[in-house]
Amino acid sequence: MSDTNQRTIGWVFTILGGLSIAVLAISFLFSPAEVAAGAIQGSLGIETAPCPGCALCGLSRAFSLASQGDWRDSMELNILFLPTYGACWALALSTPFVLGRLTPPRKAHGDRS
Repeated sequence: MSDTNQRTIGWVFTILGGLSIAVLAISFLFSPAEVAAGAIQGSLGIETAPCPGCALCGLSRAFSLASQGDWRDSMELNILFLPTYGACWALALSTPFVLGRLTPPRKAHGDRS
């Protein structure tokens, strides 16, 4: 794989990692009840209609429950919870390492090479 392709993939993982960090931060900041009431959208100034239900129903509340330490209830809300929560943590924790590989090392003061 070429260096350009590796850098592109690295930046994609960095962006996804940043989004994962944001999602996890939100899950710690908002309680499951606040998530269900639309507080996240409300804090952004977005008015939402009541949720009609979808394949991801309960995933936001499950993230919030897990971040609050209530794993049993979070697994009951959505079957996709465990792999997506794990993937978010993996992306978030790998972001500093990927960024470290993407940025060139600094030259020492006075180094002319």
